[in-house]
Amino acid sequence: MSDFEHKDLYYDLTKILSYDKYLYFVLGARNRGKSYAAKRWAINGWLKKKKQFIYVRRYDTELREIKTYFDDISDLYPDHTFKVESRCFYIDDELAGWYFPLSTANRLKSSSFPNVDKIIFDEFIIENGRTTYVKGEVEIFLNLIQTVGRARNDLRVLLLSNSISAINPYFLYFNIYPHENDKFIIKDEIIVHIDQNEAFVDFINT
Repeated sequence: MSDFEHKDLYYDLTKILSYDKYLYFVLGARNRGKSYAAKRWAINGWLKKKKQFIYVRRYDTELREIKTYFDDISDLYPDHTFKVESRCFYIDDELAGWYFPLSTANRLKSSSFPNVDKIIFDEFIIENGRTTYVKGEVEIFLNLIQTVGRARNDLRVLLLSNSISAINPYFLYFNIYPHENDKFIIKDEIIVHIDQNEAFVDFINT
């Protein structure tokens, strides 16, 4: 995607991250570039401030292709090297982050991540016909956040989804009920962006 001539049509995290919140939900069209934008955010955080990140998927089976995590973005950083190995992300041979399946996140309770300031949960909403939510999933995810953040206030948590379904455990847990034409929903320490970019939809349908 990085060499695509219509970059302006792809998702930009700048606006949603300008809000001083704790949980950031982004829902929008498939292939809009949400995961790519999150990846760039994580890489830049490491290169500029040496801040680490954690990447989460629901099950280990969804991490089968994780070895290629940096393949679509490495050309943006020609002076740097990237490697994925043993649950870890390396940039220039330094530990920049970790990846975990949410289904086993409870095992991390005694772990320490003092330099992590970003958690990215990709595809937090399940699409119809695809797998199932983890039992007690929201509580497990919140426990993961607590394990990583401890008492720090610098952690930002980004949850991404291709689906815009309001019927999901996270919105039910936080009593978030989007209405038609809602774009940004702000509630306490949460912000939801329902991205409906008409120019992008028109482009992919041409």
